[in-house]
Amino acid sequence: MSQILIPQYTQVSIRQEGTRVIILHNGKALMDLTWEAAKQLSRAILVKALLAEEEAKAWDIIADQAILTRTRSPFGLTSDLRRYIRGKRAGGIESQSVVGTPAIIRMNPKK
Repeated sequence: MSQILIPQYTQVSIRQEGTRVIILHNGKALMDLTWEAAKQLSRAILVKALLAEEEAKAWDIIADQAILTRTRSPFGLTSDLRRYIRGKRAGGIESQSVVGTPAIIRMNPKK
């Protein structure tokens, strides 16, 4: 059983009973899910957690992308750097400034 401590000392527990996954909040059943639904929920939570991490690390991405842009690197860390920079700070970035995400293209060798 895994437990997560949420601020204000609220306890959330996750239990598996047979083919069901049960999420408990302070000892009371909050959700009773099939294993398929639990997997879908976990994927959705992971996607949102990764987006939140991206927002939290936005300034690191900007700094790293700035180095790559200054060195005229043929690849970038983001396809749209301007989305991380809010307001007037984005004014000096032209749309052609960001290179984008690299693509790997496989070609058959010439015979």
